[in-house]
Amino acid sequence: MALDKNITEEFEDQTKPNFAKMTKRAGAQLDAFRDFIFPAGYDTGSATKKRTSGGSAAKKPKPDVDLETEAKSGRLEKLTVAALKELASENKINLKATKKADIIAQIKKHFRV
Repeated sequence: MALDKNITEEFEDQTKPNFAKMTKRAGAQLDAFRDFIFPAGYDTGSATKKRTSGGSAAKKPKPDVDLETEAKSGRLEKLTVAALKELASENKINLKATKKADIIAQIKKHFRV
């Protein structure tokens, strides 16, 4: 072996968290936080469902936004391209652009903002 030693020295891994010490110091606060965040009867240890990369993406809920109000208040930049396109189609705005800035310009032009 290295340096002509047959026995390795014992070492303590300092990167592993000391759960016993953490529970002793902050256990009550952690429990209170868990009770505040998760509803009664919620299983915090259950496995979550993993998404697969193939197949269709899950449909997101429609944004609950009035496009004209957002355009007049200048908050269109906060919406995603998909949300802008969906809201434009609901308001019967024929979009020819694909870039976010161009879509916003068309929406503003439509509402004369």
